[in-house]
Amino acid sequence: MARIIYGPIITDIKGSIGGMTFQKNGSGTIARLKPRKTKTNTQKQRDQQPRLKQVQAAWNLLTLINKVLWNDFAAINNKIGLDGQEKKLTGYQWFLTINENRLLISQPILSAPPIYEIVNPILGIYLSWNQNILDASYNETFPGDKYGLLFYASFVLNSASKFDFNKTRLVRKAPIATDGTRAFLRVSDPTWWIPYYNETFPPNLGTKSFYLAVYIRFISKSSGISSLAYTTISKFVWDGTKYVIE
Repeated sequence: MARIIYGPIITDIKGSIGGMTFQKNGSGTIARLKPRKTKTNTQKQRDQQPRLKQVQAAWNLLTLINKVLWNDFAAINNKIGLDGQEKKLTGYQWFLTINENRLLISQPILSAPPIYEIVNPILGIYLSWNQNILDASYNETFPGDKYGLLFYASFVLNSASKFDFNKTRLVRKAPIATDGTRAFLRVSDPTWWIPYYNETFPPNLGTKSFYLAVYIRFISKSSGISSLAYTTISKFVWDGTKYVIE
C-alpha cells in the first residue's frame, strides 16, 4: 500500500490504472494492488473440458481437405438446438458439437462430416417417485443399436418457469431397467446429486414444495447429431411424511 501526496499539478486521483486502484481513507488517498478475480469452473465445465480438449486436438490434426468438408457441411446445414431453434455454425463448431456428442456415447471421433439427419425426440417422459427411487420412463422402445441416450436433470426449482437448459446436468447415459414396454432411467442413490448441486435428493427443505425438470435426448451413433429435448417438469409436495409427485 502506498499513500499519495498531491502537488501543484496533480490535485486528485481515483479509480484504477493498470494494476493499481486509488481510493480515499482517513489517511488521505492510497494506492492498492487491484484485486485479481479468480474464475471457478462449474461441475458441468469440469466434466466437459477433457472431451473438449480431445476434440480440439483432433481438429488440429485434420487434413485441409477434411476441414474444407466440414466448412461445406456447415454452409448447408443449421444446427437445431435443444429448444428447437436453428443456429448457424462454422465447420469447426460443427466438428466440436458432433464429436463431443459422439464421445458422450462412447463413439470414436469423425474426421469427415457425416450425412446430416434429423433425430426425432422422445415425446413423453413420465416421472415417478416411490421409496426414494426416482424413475424417468418413456413409452417408446429404445433403439440402442442406433442411438445413445442421455438423461439430464435440474435441481430444485421454485417454479416451473425457472427452468433453464444451461443449468441442467447430465446424470445418466443409458437406460438401466425395462418392464418390456417402457425403458427407465432409475436413480435410487440419494447422493448422486452431490457432484452437480452439492445436495442430496430430495433436498432438505422441510415441508416446502419444489419442482424438478428432466429431459432425455437421443444422439445418433452414426452422425453424432442430437435430438431436441422434450422436457417434463414435475412438482414435489410434502404429504405429511414424505415427498410425492403432485
